[in-house]
Amino acid sequence: MSEMLSCCDENLCCIESVERDVVHKTGVWHKTAHVWLYDAEGYVYFQVRTDADKLYTSASGHVMHNETPKQTAKREAFEELGINLDTDNMELIEIDAWKFDSDTKHDHAFSHIYLYKLPANHNEFNVDKNEVSGVVKIKATEILDVLLGNKQTCNQYDLNNNLLQNNKEILLMPGEIGVLKYGRIMQAIVKKQI
Repeated sequence: MSEMLSCCDENLCCIESVERDVVHKTGVWHKTAHVWLYDAEGYVYFQVRTDADKLYTSASGHVMHNETPKQTAKREAFEELGINLDTDNMELIEIDAWKFDSDTKHDHAFSHIYLYKLPANHNEFNVDKNEVSGVVKIKATEILDVLLGNKQTCNQYDLNNNLLQNNKEILLMPGEIGVLKYGRIMQAIVKKQI
């Protein structure tokens, strides 16, 4: 049986759960959760997607019919990165309506965006290699400058603070614009550092 997702109408009012395959074939609005990890040094932690070899949110996924978005964020962080987060320390910064339609897929999601502060130089991850090939950290101020077009590139580091020689690109879906997708999140993290 396919996964049953927590679904809603275009006003975010809950409706009955719908199978994941049906959700994406028909464009039923559903919930997702994204958790962005950052630390006291101003670094943001990006996962490197195995399937795309590009940077993506720290952890994310669909909200199942029996979960809250916070529970999903916690589950996904554990499944994808091997870390156990305390939901009491997750800060919801926005719920972003996202809509993508193609001939074969209709993805209409309300993404619950959470921030979570890690200790400085956190390097204890056990990634699921089927989804995540690694974790890269970047200063939030620097990635924000790139997104705003003020810089062409920024330093990227592995979890042992080694400068990477080959920078990874940010994963964007068709029609997405980097600054619109990630800019507000990076700004929120930068404000946490002030």
